[in-house]
Amino acid sequence: MRRLGIKIFLAIAAASLLSCTEVIKPEEHIVPDETPAIEAFWASLDDLNRTDLILNFYMGKCFSYSCGGLHVVEDNMIWNCRRDDCLLKGIKKYAVEDGDLIIDGEIVGKVSFDDNGSAVMITIDEHEYTRFEFFTGDPHPTEEVSGVSLDKHSVKLIPGGGIHLLKTVYPEITFETKCTWQSTTPSVATVDNEGFVTALNPGETDIVVTTKVGGFTDSCHIIVNSDLSAAGTANCYIVPSSGWFSFDASVEGNSLFKIEGAVEAIILWSVGEQNVVPELDHSVSMCSYNPDTRRISFYATGENGNTVIALRDEDGKILWSWHIWASMNFEPSLTAQTYNNEAGVVMDRNLGALTVNYGAISTFGLSYQWGRKDPFPGSSSRTSAASGSVGMMQSAVAEGYEWKTEKSVSDFDESIANPTVLYTPNAGNWYPGRYDLWTPALKTRNDPCPAGWHVLDGGPEGSIMKAIGGSATDLLLPNTALEYYKDAVNLGGIAGEDAVIWYQFVGRMANFKYESMGWKGYYWTNTLEPASEAEDADNPMAYCVYFYRNGGAKDARPHIYLDEKLKQFYACPVRCQKDVKK
Repeated sequence: MRRLGIKIFLAIAAASLLSCTEVIKPEEHIVPDETPAIEAFWASLDDLNRTDLILNFYMGKCFSYSCGGLHVVEDNMIWNCRRDDCLLKGIKKYAVEDGDLIIDGEIVGKVSFDDNGSAVMITIDEHEYTRFEFFTGDPHPTEEVSGVSLDKHSVKLIPGGGIHLLKTVYPEITFETKCTWQSTTPSVATVDNEGFVTALNPGETDIVVTTKVGGFTDSCHIIVNSDLSAAGTANCYIVPSSGWFSFDASVEGNSLFKIEGAVEAIILWSVGEQNVVPELDHSVSMCSYNPDTRRISFYATGENGNTVIALRDEDGKILWSWHIWASMNFEPSLTAQTYNNEAGVVMDRNLGALTVNYGAISTFGLSYQWGRKDPFPGSSSRTSAASGSVGMMQSAVAEGYEWKTEKSVSDFDESIANPTVLYTPNAGNWYPGRYDLWTPALKTRNDPCPAGWHVLDGGPEGSIMKAIGGSATDLLLPNTALEYYKDAVNLGGIAGEDAVIWYQFVGRMANFKYESMGWKGYYWTNTLEPASEAEDADNPMAYCVYFYRNGGAKDARPHIYLDEKLKQFYACPVRCQKDVKK
């Protein structure tokens, strides 16, 4: 390591800095001229104030140093100045131990004290650097330790992250600044003897600092979140357990487009397993946004439910929103189903479904207008009359927002800012002229599925068509009604090897009303009809997988239509398909 010549001054810690009983100031001893290397070092710093560095010793210990300001130092350790123009910029640490002057672990000189142990001489390269100023008594005869405080008292981290907690021992110029550090739950986060905290595992812990003199304490509460976006950012995150979670909220969904101007996150709406209005925070609570890390953090209560978290700017405009799918113990890769003929791996349930128990309406999941990332609650009922309809499940909505319909939207960004608005034009699509909102070729920023998954591939070359084989688009299926509910068709053994591959008759939704519940089912795919086949090239319809039980009778055999097309303003459920790495 490059050795630095150092001109060190020991100054009176009086007046504005220290209180002393008596001061004796010997003459200065200047560095000899025959040290050209050291003199060259000082010459290069002529534009700086050489008195920026002042070391203060008492009874053989360095208790403070000044480098453009007083800094208290523990024991015999001297930390480098933080000022950009400090003479010692770049030097990390000094230590005075056993008569050695150590810089970055290397002994570069000697330190000696006079007989009283109250003065110092530093020798570097056999040359002595001295300017004495020493005390005949304790520099703080009346100052005792009165307390300690940390610069932060609550911090949220992700595994592998860290933070340096800074302590202040009172009074701030006391000689006794030594403290101990402790983590109450070291399996969550550890702390070293300098206050550096390292997050290890999701959970909570307290970092406690204690003064060695007086036993005064202060603490910082550390929350280590599970990083939901570690596998990639998305518009939907699955929460499989209770606890603290966070995700990267700096970009829009699956894209690299940055979100600018965000100041706060709110819970926008929430729905549970039963058709009753839940508390807004029943499955997700304590939602917050950190503008420094650009992450959203929240606490999952352990209750199953679907929640949308919105990120807003200072004017209250929603900049982006995310679906939090709280389904305890659900890991999609463990229950996903492999379809025949290399047609892909598909989730065993609808996006947002909270159970696979088909006696519950929570099996229906959520519904989406084609091309939008923002969901709407599912049906409030399992069945409806052939010509009738039913409403959405009961949901809690944040103050100032409501479910409402609009006939048109001026641009796509308007839909991003209004995730509780259902666009219902008199005819055609909710947002005409866009072919890239969802695509089979590339997962878009608006795809509503979690990271690693995308909306089911569709059309004549779609996943279910490929899995079943052949070119027929209208197939008569075996009677696979459940024993007590006419709500699902089983593609087990037809589309894949699993004994049960359920698709529910979940109808479709427009104007917040679900129609044909219990005997029709529509599932969006990511594929639009070709413009050449569309009646209006600016308003193509989207392919969906359509299930139909003829006449609605329980014993009627169901049909599956694999090339059905539907106008994009309808809200339908989504089944997610696993991405294939290329």
